[in-house]
Amino acid sequence: MFINLCDCTNLRRLHFRSIRLAFDYVRDTVISNNLWARKVISQISSQDIEVVSFHLATFQTFDWVGVAEFLAQPQFNKLQRLEVVEPSLQGSHSGGMSFRQKYLRGGPLSVFSSRGLLHFSCAS
Repeated sequence: MFINLCDCTNLRRLHFRSIRLAFDYVRDTVISNNLWARKVISQISSQDIEVVSFHLATFQTFDWVGVAEFLAQPQFNKLQRLEVVEPSLQGSHSGGMSFRQKYLRGGPLSVFSSRGLLHFSCAS
């Protein structure tokens, strides 16, 4: 594992920035190397996480289901904000909300949306 958060017992904020997802085109299929987020979050030993943010450089496949499963655990009861910073919202709006936002709000991150914890912004 390239990072170890196990000893960060007082961690309150976790920001993933400039996320670029790697793909394997060797087999003529797109295989996303997207399970890293689940692996990193599963290492968190802090009971005090308040903010988790994902600043995506691209919005390809991402393990939102795995992220949601971990962040929904009782260990993260103090979570106050889950933020998704999108690369660009141009051309993806429908009534003020991007298709990505609609998908995440109604799908994998719906539990956080219903609790008012899910926030979106656009990278400049």
